[in-house]
Amino acid sequence: MKSFTRKCVFSHSLALFLLGPCLLLSCSKSDDQRTFEQEALRAPQNITETSGDPSDEGRTDSDDWRISPMYQGLIAIGQPYTRFPYPNPLHYNDRLILELYLRGVETLSGIEIHAVDSLRHISGPIASQNGLSSTSLVSFDISGSAIAGASGGDHSSGLYRILIFDSRQNIISYGDVRVQ
Repeated sequence: MKSFTRKCVFSHSLALFLLGPCLLLSCSKSDDQRTFEQEALRAPQNITETSGDPSDEGRTDSDDWRISPMYQGLIAIGQPYTRFPYPNPLHYNDRLILELYLRGVETLSGIEIHAVDSLRHISGPIASQNGLSSTSLVSFDISGSAIAGASGGDHSSGLYRILIFDSRQNIISYGDVRVQ
């Protein structure tokens, strides 16, 4: 009987030893997602210029509003489904309109938006939405004052990075805005 018990314990230990790393790897982020998130956490650099007029798109920054590998093909920001966040630049008292088009994202339960200043200080959520449906246009209306996180004046103007997270703290997208 002892021999049988030892074999069972050994079998279970061997199974856990061999399957453990596989289970951990399946739960972890891909290398592409980790690289994307490292790029997202850099200091803000340039902006994609937009106005309130959909026909008047200005200069674009190829680093802004890319979709993470985890959500590639499932979420869109920009043409042809939405507009890039506008206006950019915006004034402290203006409101930034940020639209995301969700297509077939059944596992996305919520979205949080954070701002990062040039010193790479991340704000608490400046906007969020829960209870998302699988195919929908999600729109956020964010004040310049919430992005700047300041009481106005000279301290509020500058370049900020907007980070869009899912409810599990994976970065979906990011882009830079200028508050004037």
